[in-house]
Amino acid sequence: MSFDDDVLVEGGLAEADPQLSLAEGKDAELTFIFGKGVPAHFKFVAGVDEVGRGPLAGPVVAGAVVFKRGYRNPRIKDSKQLTAEDREELVHVIKRAALGWAVAAVGPRRIDIINIREASRLAMLLALRKIASDVVLVDGNVPLKTRMPQRTVIGGDRRHVQISAASIIAKVWRDSLMRTLDAKYPGYGFCEHFGYGTPEHQDALRRLGPCRIHRRTFRGIREYFGFTEDAPPDLQTTLLPL
Repeated sequence: MSFDDDVLVEGGLAEADPQLSLAEGKDAELTFIFGKGVPAHFKFVAGVDEVGRGPLAGPVVAGAVVFKRGYRNPRIKDSKQLTAEDREELVHVIKRAALGWAVAAVGPRRIDIINIREASRLAMLLALRKIASDVVLVDGNVPLKTRMPQRTVIGGDRRHVQISAASIIAKVWRDSLMRTLDAKYPGYGFCEHFGYGTPEHQDALRRLGPCRIHRRTFRGIREYFGFTEDAPPDLQTTLLPL
């Protein structure tokens, strides 16, 4: 399959490699999943979380992780409280301990069409489809449209190891992807700011203009296309390649 598809789902891989994935097709339209499945009869608790809602470029990514009930590891906590080195190390710890894990990414064109809130929820739902669990803990206060029993938890990435682990694998996966995209779209500094609207990123936009992976409906990008809050973009226009 190709990332020309508006929605692309893949699974069953033991490891997710963004570089291999991107080699297959277009990165601006991708929606895809990688993960490790688990037997449906296990008794376990899942956590799901997303990263990348705020950046001006790149996908929003969700992680889902399943542990045996009662699993504890004090090193696994909110990904924002960890250094990049700690996160990289903990990904391997998490995947060894987990009964199942999955990562799902929804790209900028889909974000432009359905909005970032719905794209984040879609990414979490896609990740959940790759795992089996008795219950899932969802970070935030908005339930997901899933038949899996769930509990929403405000600040869940600081309270539950399952959600913390999900945020870590999603963050590491997305950062790796943005480093790959930095080589494909040089000059923007994606390997440094990962798509967030830093002063350096804004300077690059003024010099280069937006590229394919920028979110064209986001403030700071939409102005380059003549979009305003009073004049929202034509959704068909947002799909056109640069």
